[in-house]
Amino acid sequence: MLHSLNEWLWWHEYWLPPGITWEDMKESEDIHYPQPQDLLLSIPCALLLIIIRYLFERFVARPLGRKLGLRDKVRLNAPPNPVLETFYATHSKDPKELISLSKQCDLPTRKVERWFRYRRNQDKPSLTTKFCEILSLLVLQPLLPSVFWYYMLELSFYFSLVCTLPFDVKRKDLTQQIVHHGATIFLISFSYCANYLRIGTLVMVIHDASDCILEVSTTEPELGFPVNPGQLGTRGFGGCD
Repeated sequence: MLHSLNEWLWWHEYWLPPGITWEDMKESEDIHYPQPQDLLLSIPCALLLIIIRYLFERFVARPLGRKLGLRDKVRLNAPPNPVLETFYATHSKDPKELISLSKQCDLPTRKVERWFRYRRNQDKPSLTTKFCEILSLLVLQPLLPSVFWYYMLELSFYFSLVCTLPFDVKRKDLTQQIVHHGATIFLISFSYCANYLRIGTLVMVIHDASDCILEVSTTEPELGFPVNPGQLGTRGFGGCD
């Protein structure tokens, strides 16, 4: 049963171009073909990238941000309230009907509204955090001349992004990010195993080039550097009462 399933899963017509079988991809002393087990190397490389990113953000990006005049705006934290916290986590972060919530908490509607505003501000990333993420992406985006290492670093890079998603800035498109990273990992692995290296490399180069621009463009208004660094306190994430 398992043998038949394994043969069906690795049937050459699913993975390889017409007329090519796995027998044609056996290695010799002079020829080396991509092997699926090579992709296992991306796992330790992903862990290494996570460590490099952490050290870079902590000891390079944050000090650089301070030297450039970035200042995080002081935010008021929402007071502890189990009822509102549960509603915030499970229902809505910006409820429109506040009367029932105010009755449950025995608080005025105005205070409930202010609590949700404070709580939303707590989840927003600070200016320094966003600066570190963008700088890390621009510096650590892998691009090596070797096709093999290019594939390994690309796959490791996206594995590391998946591993750090719970700790990164929570954006509105988190679900789309997870789907995107999963699809990218699958496509990189597929193109490597099927030996579609030329088209795979071309797609990755185009993808990488646009990623950096898109990352900066989506956060540029919040990372604009005013003439007077003191103005940074009034830019970005909105105020609190």
